[in-house]
Amino acid sequence: MFNTSDQVLARLRVQQEAGQDTETDIREHMTRLMLSKTKLMFFKTHKCGTSSLVSILYLYGIRRNLNFLLTPYQHQLFNDLPVQQLPRGETHDILCQHHRATYGLDFYRPDKIHPLLPREDTLYFTILRNPREQFFSNFIFFKHAETLQKKLRLPTTSLDTTISSYLKSLPSNIITCNNIINPMSFDLGFTAFRKTLETADRDFQIAYFIKYLETEFDYVMMTDRFDEGLVVLTKLLRWKTDDIAYIRKMSRSVGDDTDKGETDRDENQISETTWQLLEHHNVVDIRIYEHFSKKFDNLLINFYFDRGTKIKIRRTKTLTVGSYKTLS
Repeated sequence: MFNTSDQVLARLRVQQEAGQDTETDIREHMTRLMLSKTKLMFFKTHKCGTSSLVSILYLYGIRRNLNFLLTPYQHQLFNDLPVQQLPRGETHDILCQHHRATYGLDFYRPDKIHPLLPREDTLYFTILRNPREQFFSNFIFFKHAETLQKKLRLPTTSLDTTISSYLKSLPSNIITCNNIINPMSFDLGFTAFRKTLETADRDFQIAYFIKYLETEFDYVMMTDRFDEGLVVLTKLLRWKTDDIAYIRKMSRSVGDDTDKGETDRDENQISETTWQLLEHHNVVDIRIYEHFSKKFDNLLINFYFDRGTKIKIRRTKTLTVGSYKTLS
């Protein structure tokens, strides 16, 4: 499923010795993307503010009569089922929904996607969110507290006690990666990926996984700089500004002040001791976020924007069937 050949390992070592990307490297990489990519593969990570971006991609594709990659009679892609068949001579153009499987595991499967959306003419991109915010949003949204309280037979409904009890039940010297701990890495396939590196220590597994993600995804957006990320996307795909006007969807706290008070109140129930324990176990998500956050900053500074530039995208206030109206 994953390419962990000696050639890739050698490339990892070369990249580690080379250090950070230079301004020239960034410009050359992004210019190649702008010239070569005509199809889109957006990998939808859970609770990273992806619904707004998916609405943009759907509207873009519908306006241009593009073909979406989906499972028949489903609004998602089930990676272990046949995909929607197209008329002879047509190809799939966009994938922008969760990758699921009928046996219950949701994670990125490059072996399934590459034949349908070839790497050479497809922009592969995804989005990451601050791990603390993403963990909490994911934990609340999927009601993991109720599940863990029953599983651990806890006599309390305290969020802090529930989370800390679960974290203390995990092995401290082994990476846990599931839909609760390191959930973004789980989505991106770390659990399956690390099986090819079982004898390596955890730092090497994480570093190697990051380099794998760099080779797999052309562009990684950041939820906390969502509007800036959209502007970069317009440059990569040669879109118009109107193509990225959006309605915020499924928002709990990401840039939405109406939910901020509730979110802060809930998060304040978690003690600093529990957050520190979470940081120990959530290490894969933290490392990949920190790596790609720095890379995103370099992209903004070196390729598109002057330092300190403020970007604000117009958001739509109305959306009706058959039309899309943008209001300032």
